[in-house]
Amino acid sequence: MLVARHIAERLDAALLDAGVRCGRVRIAAKTERGDVLERLWRTDVGTRQGAFARHMEDRVRWQLEGWLSGTAAGPEAAPLTALSVTAED
Repeated sequence: MLVARHIAERLDAALLDAGVRCGRVRIAAKTERGDVLERLWRTDVGTRQGAFARHMEDRVRWQLEGWLSGTAAGPEAAPLTALSVTAED
């Protein structure tokens, strides 16, 4: 999923540039119907460049697959209109 990779790489680069890491990441998506889906993931990943991005790419992909397939708890599946990944802690 190219969007997940792009977002994860941008966040990883921003954190590396700032010289910080984060303990949790919030994944949020908005659907065409106006529903907002959010999930908070722990980020127990080392500091190697690229390790965080690969880890978060998987997390974003898994979360989106769950939401879009209807297997995760949440509102009825609908096309996504926005996606964000926010560093916390």
